[in-house]
Amino acid sequence: MNKQAIYHQSHDQWQAVVDHRVVDIRIQTGKDIHSVTCIYGDPHEGVLKESGWTWKSHQNQMKILQETEFHYIWTTQITPPQYRLKYHFIIASEDEVVQFGEDGFTDMDHEVALWNNFFCPYVHESMAFKAPGWVKDTIWYQIFPERFYNGDQNNDPQGTLPWGQLPVSNHHFYGGDLKGITQKLDYLKDLGFSGIYLTPVFEAITSHKYDTTDYYRIDPAFGTKEDLIELVKQAHARGIRVMLDAVFNHSGSTFFAWEDVKNHKEKSAYAHWFHINSFEPLSYETFSYAKNMPKLNLSIPEVAQYFIDIATYWIKEANIDGWRLDVANEIDPQFWIEFRNQVKKINPDVYILGEVWHDSMKWLRGNMFDAVMNYPFGRSILDFLTHKIDGTQFKYRVNKSITHYPTPVNEVQFNLL
Repeated sequence: MNKQAIYHQSHDQWQAVVDHRVVDIRIQTGKDIHSVTCIYGDPHEGVLKESGWTWKSHQNQMKILQETEFHYIWTTQITPPQYRLKYHFIIASEDEVVQFGEDGFTDMDHEVALWNNFFCPYVHESMAFKAPGWVKDTIWYQIFPERFYNGDQNNDPQGTLPWGQLPVSNHHFYGGDLKGITQKLDYLKDLGFSGIYLTPVFEAITSHKYDTTDYYRIDPAFGTKEDLIELVKQAHARGIRVMLDAVFNHSGSTFFAWEDVKNHKEKSAYAHWFHINSFEPLSYETFSYAKNMPKLNLSIPEVAQYFIDIATYWIKEANIDGWRLDVANEIDPQFWIEFRNQVKKINPDVYILGEVWHDSMKWLRGNMFDAVMNYPFGRSILDFLTHKIDGTQFKYRVNKSITHYPTPVNEVQFNLL
């Protein structure tokens, strides 16, 4: 038996509360294993015999949930009547049968000691992962507003190029705007989409708008606040949800607080809003190495509240359905905890989506994000379609990405292509 391949922990995707009382149990084994049985029960329930107290246990035959390149992932679901759960596993290969618990392996002729079990001490309702139910059935269409459709030539920026002129670069403007998106909602609905994700729409210098100048103002080249409100209203009338992009890891170089820092250096009232290494010469942390995108210090309560207020403002003003969080993995996790608390108080049905490029379980424990942009899943599909991997490799990679998270998380992931 390949014991090195066997893995289980009593948290995250391995032990997940998936409903009010239902606990999903998973275990990883090598492919030499042909059966896994979960032995479980209430830790306090037993029978008193002449020989002493004996734990009363039950058993579930586990099923293979997924097969990856080197492993099987087995699963079973248990509903503890009294909300308490204690369990271990019986694992069988062709040549060996063993018991497996928190302290490791024991032979079948040994009783599994109390301390060699896994526990879910009490199943609390708050432990169940909760995300907006509407997301499960939403098919998203990502829109880069500047390049989607020009619905109002009166707000075209100076130097706007004729639509479709090539080559295209970040330095060019073509006049796409919010009215253009509104005018194409029927087209999007006919294509089968029920959600649109807009890359940043707030005032900024560049065409991509990830260098925000004013978070409370729609970029003039895109329209006005009223245009956004009308877009959301018309989208909702067609059963289409609208998600905006929150660029809170960094600001643009013309953001009012950064302008003040550049002008007043260490005397600026906003110097603590950023990660500044020195004032003479001015040296500071940025997004990547982009000097026009100074990194914000969201561990400061004053700064954190400023940006949370932006998020709640647009939910209340425009009735948006979600926030996609740019560079979410580089921001203080405590900020996201407070962000979620305040956003969900305004509207529990708002979708909170983090941009994370790698394994994201630490952000998906129910206190920060509802989902992440599931790049490993999407990359597997693209690699298969472009013949970089074969069907078997595709199966293993997709299965592996699914096993990273509990089922309720997988159901609301943003699977981007």
